[in-house]
Amino acid sequence: MSWLTFGPLALVLHLAAFSTYITLQRRKPTATLAWILLVAVLPVIGLIIWLVFGGHRIHRQRRLRREAVDKVRPLWLRPGERAQLVGEDLGLSLPAISMIALGQAPVAGGPAYPGNRTQLHLDAPALFDALEAAIRSATHHVHLQYYIFRDDEAGRRIQRALIDRARAGVIVRCLFDGLGSIGLGDDFLDALREAGAEVCWFMPLRLPGLSRAHPWFSHLRNHRKLLIIDGQRGFTGGVNVGNEYAGYGEYAGWRDTHMAIEGPAVRALQEIFLEDWMFARETEPSMTGLFPAFDPLPGDDVVQVIGSGPDNDWGLIHKLYFQAIVSARSKVYLTTPYFIPDPAILTALITASLRGVDVQLLVPRRSDVRLAEWAARSYYRELLLAGVQIHEFTASMLHAKTLVVDGEICSVGSANMDIRSFELNFEANAFIYCADLAIELEEAFWKDVSNSEAVHLAEFKKRHLYKRVAEGWARLLSPIL
Repeated sequence: MSWLTFGPLALVLHLAAFSTYITLQRRKPTATLAWILLVAVLPVIGLIIWLVFGGHRIHRQRRLRREAVDKVRPLWLRPGERAQLVGEDLGLSLPAISMIALGQAPVAGGPAYPGNRTQLHLDAPALFDALEAAIRSATHHVHLQYYIFRDDEAGRRIQRALIDRARAGVIVRCLFDGLGSIGLGDDFLDALREAGAEVCWFMPLRLPGLSRAHPWFSHLRNHRKLLIIDGQRGFTGGVNVGNEYAGYGEYAGWRDTHMAIEGPAVRALQEIFLEDWMFARETEPSMTGLFPAFDPLPGDDVVQVIGSGPDNDWGLIHKLYFQAIVSARSKVYLTTPYFIPDPAILTALITASLRGVDVQLLVPRRSDVRLAEWAARSYYRELLLAGVQIHEFTASMLHAKTLVVDGEICSVGSANMDIRSFELNFEANAFIYCADLAIELEEAFWKDVSNSEAVHLAEFKKRHLYKRVAEGWARLLSPIL
């Protein structure tokens, strides 16, 4: 049989087999169609891209993480200490109570804790001062987890503080993502190990088959940013460890948001770290001293820390964002560096605006990921038509990930408003039910808007044809970005 006869038949069979396989995975129709289209247009290259970036769930890894959860959770969900917020005993509104109930869903949720003290960090140099000071104050343990940790001025500053504590006999555990922190060399890591710190990679990049526990999934990344000190204080948000995040040198203008938490909600940060650590290392550390009691409580803020990732099917951060937007009564202020909403979030924003809610969206004018920038702009027209106000931050790269709803419900975390964060990455967000923090986030939002340019529909329609084409193609690929 000649190639002219066999070739087209082979391509048809190849596409049919691939289409059947991916359809059985029960993905969202848009993502399924995007992958089928890519493989149909580029049969060989498309399949290679699928093999590298297409795996959606991790089956053995899911079991390992479930085992980690089963070991960790009983240690901190002690009788009488889980915060079951029902009714109006804390004076919260019905939307806030509904959010908390959703976040406490038994399938993948976590409790909301009252009695916390929170602090926003909007200034990069001040944040890194706080991170270093917190590490150097540790007396029992330091748990550090980052997607990006660089061997540069900022990274070495934090490394020195970790080495100091490890040499003093403090337990130091560092968990680095295998892709985001791939630039860390042996010299950097060996210095930590020689001081007594434990260092581990989360799903390092390896060829298929070299590790049963951690196969090569370069796109399923741990995007979390966590620092836990003695089980009593924690940090989370959008800031990685590197010069661009610390505001050093040419990166002094990067804009990001992080937060510190002191109080019972740190237990949830600790749980997330330990689950990731036990999954990555496949060993169980000593739990002594990791979940201290809080008496008296440090503050009055109600905080609910939620983790999500490809190891479960619920995507609870996505559902909480959706719930917050659809329950909004007066205003929704959203800041994100990468805006690629799925149909549910897009519809929630549009319908909120159409029913009179003040919906404000803040994104960067120039993203460090151009394809994501083009994909984001492909959604502008329908949002602007619905009355959503869009602002593009022009002062520098905007990397903050925050949400404020009705001056009461707010979120700070690692999750971007995109499909990758909602479905493919391991993320962690703190949802805070506190008017004072919401007001502070609103003030930060409007300060950022003052360094932005509004997008107007009439002007937006006049952009060049090549931009519209690029945005259209980027949107077509957005379900798999």
